[in-house]
Amino acid sequence: TAPPPPKPPETVYSTPPSPLPPPAPPLVLPSSQAGRSRKSPDTILAKPLASKPPPKPPDEGTPPLLLPSSQFNNPQSRPP
Repeated sequence: TAPPPPKPPETVYSTPPSPLPPPAPPLVLPSSQAGRSRKSPDTILAKPLASKPPPKPPDEGTPPLLLPSSQFNNPQSRPP
């Protein structure tokens, strides 16, 4: 009873969103993959350029770099 439910939703979501999700999925995936994926950022920067590509890459590139650095040094320096 568990395998049947996940099969229909995946088939319907994979078929209709296949041709329409090209620009939509890359826009949301570039946020996290933009740092390690060169193909996603390239397509996202070319399409969302008119939307807001600069605020997305710098926003995720600065906070993640400062957040992990500050949080990693803070918890490690505080406990010891």
